[in-house]
Amino acid sequence: MVWAEGSCLTIVERQTDPRIHLEYGVDADDTELTIDELPDSRTHQFLAFDRHWPGSEKLPRYLSEADLQRALDAELDDLGELGPDQVVDSHAIWGPAMTRITADEARVPITMAQAAMGVDWDTTGLEEGAYIVAGYTWEPPLNLWIPREGVVLVVDTLAADNPPAAAVTVARETLDALASVEEAFEFAGCVRAMEGSQAHYEWRLVGEDDWQEFASASVEGESFSVDFFAPAEAAGEELDLRIRIVDPMSREFSAYPRRKISVLAEPGSESESGGEASGEESGGSEDGDGETGATTDSGSGGACRVTDRGAPALAWLALVCFWRRRRARMRRV
Repeated sequence: MVWAEGSCLTIVERQTDPRIHLEYGVDADDTELTIDELPDSRTHQFLAFDRHWPGSEKLPRYLSEADLQRALDAELDDLGELGPDQVVDSHAIWGPAMTRITADEARVPITMAQAAMGVDWDTTGLEEGAYIVAGYTWEPPLNLWIPREGVVLVVDTLAADNPPAAAVTVARETLDALASVEEAFEFAGCVRAMEGSQAHYEWRLVGEDDWQEFASASVEGESFSVDFFAPAEAAGEELDLRIRIVDPMSREFSAYPRRKISVLAEPGSESESGGEASGEESGGSEDGDGETGATTDSGSGGACRVTDRGAPALAWLALVCFWRRRRARMRRV
């Protein structure tokens, strides 16, 4: 699915209306199943999470134990390839963070007519706070997550003490985001938090848990922009960035770029270690949005560069899809 462009920050004030209409699209109808697919394969579902995740991390591939068992029974997947923690419902972190916008049994077909209807989300009963909306394509074993851009802040009524919310708007639509040592990488987005809240800007090496602060400031207004200078030790490495908002009531919310950041060894040099396209949180498959980018100027020194890697990534995905389905058919025979 392709989410319609929208606001970085969307506020749902339930005193006025607890519902929000979400728009998305698809490039073409996709309903013709192969003989090895489940009858309800190639369908869409919509979910929300009360926390965000770094661009280097992936959400579990399956929503429920029942879905996983169906895929295993049909020999479309196996536990040896999956690894641990591949079910959202039973995951220690993502299970409690997730709420279903549409039920598993109410998944919708991948058609242009269906997409034109959008999806309505009734937030009645949800805890107040910031939510990340994501679309989920059910097509085992190639289940795919496509997060919606921006953040949805759900509140009963607009007030000075509403919970914090933030979203990152840089490097959103590209398969890679490249930064250079000694050149500024613009880290920007939207934010809403009560007076006295503090914004902490942090980075970490992909695969590590140690976040390091590179800037901090009081939250002012509803946007942020800060320059990140990759340290020398990050040359040739991949990083995650985040903004972490802490308000006077000790409530926190963190937002991340949609992609991990590859750091070039020298300004303007080609990346050797960060050449692999970073797939969206799709439980083992690349982001299928097909978006590509071009070399751009960030507006603060020309540091933010994007490579056009959409075609190779999609070719890789097609090859994986063909290989997995071919293998599944061979097992059946």
